[in-house]
Amino acid sequence: AASDVYKRQLQARLDKKDGLSTNATFTVMADRATRTAPVWFAGAFAKDSKTAQGMNSLGQQPTGLFGSIGFEDGLELAIGLEYVDDKLASEAVASVKALMGMAAGAPPPVKDLISKVALKSEGSTMTINLSLTQAEVEGLSSMADAMLGGAK
Repeated sequence: AASDVYKRQLQARLDKKDGLSTNATFTVMADRATRTAPVWFAGAFAKDSKTAQGMNSLGQQPTGLFGSIGFEDGLELAIGLEYVDDKLASEAVASVKALMGMAAGAPPPVKDLISKVALKSEGSTMTINLSLTQAEVEGLSSMADAMLGGAK
């Protein structure tokens, strides 16, 4: 399939570390992504990145991100945001946990989903993980359908 060809070409470029990017942050982020997952991503934020600057509302601006999405028995989501140092990663975790705490008054399905999000800092990286079973994904899908009035 064409997707397999593109996947092999990308992997070859990542393995050689040339031609893909001269950005050292990007190559580090690509190395940290789970590249065997069906979907993976990596990137480096430019200092003037509007996306990264938008994250300043959490009190800090990340330098890069990586992650993966898997669908084997439900949904597996893993995201890492890289910061300049350990302290900023810890502060980012504290900020996100405070935002998550505001969901205490949310409806049970939303509160249940948020309770499944695992946040931690590992050195200068904030990791965000979410694992849902197939039944949980189907339940969320049904809830979303109901909220949207059955629109498809």
